[in-house]
Amino acid sequence: MFAIISTLNNTKFLFLKRLVSPYLLVSLDFTLPLKFL
Repeated sequence: MFAIISTLNNTKFLFLKRLVSPYLLVSLDFTLPLKFL
């Protein structure tokens, strides 16, 4: 039972990471040019 729960948590974490990473990359693209101005 515990193995099933941990597997679900891992897949949920990977899914969240995949959702969030594009936003992080976009925000980095916006903030980096501002720092160099």
